[in-house]
Amino acid sequence: MNLLSLDINILLGVILASILQSIFGVGVLLFGTPILLICGYSFPDILSILLPISMGISLSQIIKDHRLIDMSFIRGICIYTLPFIILFLFIALNSGKNLSPFIALLLFLFAVKNFYAPLNKVINTITRFEKTWLIVTGIIHGLTNLGGSLLSIIVQQKNYPKDTARVTIAAAYILFALFQLMTLISSSEQARITLVHNLGYVGIGVLVYLLANELLYKRISHQNYAKAFSAFLFFSGLLVVYKSL
Repeated sequence: MNLLSLDINILLGVILASILQSIFGVGVLLFGTPILLICGYSFPDILSILLPISMGISLSQIIKDHRLIDMSFIRGICIYTLPFIILFLFIALNSGKNLSPFIALLLFLFAVKNFYAPLNKVINTITRFEKTWLIVTGIIHGLTNLGGSLLSIIVQQKNYPKDTARVTIAAAYILFALFQLMTLISSSEQARITLVHNLGYVGIGVLVYLLANELLYKRISHQNYAKAFSAFLFFSGLLVVYKSL
């Protein structure tokens, strides 16, 4: 793929989402999905474009810090989340269900929780039911590709250091994308064609991630990271609301 053959909408979406994923561990799917939906791409095509990019960036994130991954949490992902991603992605590919308004509400709630103590207490209580939360994450991610918001919420509630939080999210995201891709490939011939055609965006996404990692992520303190993450979730919610209108 040469530069002249790149779709400018996809390219700009990939660059923005890759920068965000370099900082927060999520972004390519959480931001890229509504961006490309707004641009008129179908859900299967969006998955074919974004999932390989998400995997490439997530792999880049875990190469250095893989020892920091919370493996007990990842085991929970394998048991309680992945089966529901597969099942509900099959449903989404055939029925087009949309839970975006619900996702937007969760994003808004978590964005303001650090500034409103009663809400913070409620969310802390809910996320203690980790198994249920992981199942719901799988359902929503399968249906909308936006389950990264719920994944981020529960990881952030664990109060990991920023490096541990990011690499644990990245490890979970690799599993999400891998099983989504296998489900997609087995379900849609058109998705397989789109996947091969757009593999060139993977290198762009990884390159943008590496640059943003050096120029942005390493300069953010743990305290500023928490504040920036709240802002990230709030604006994610705005984008999801806009997408669903």
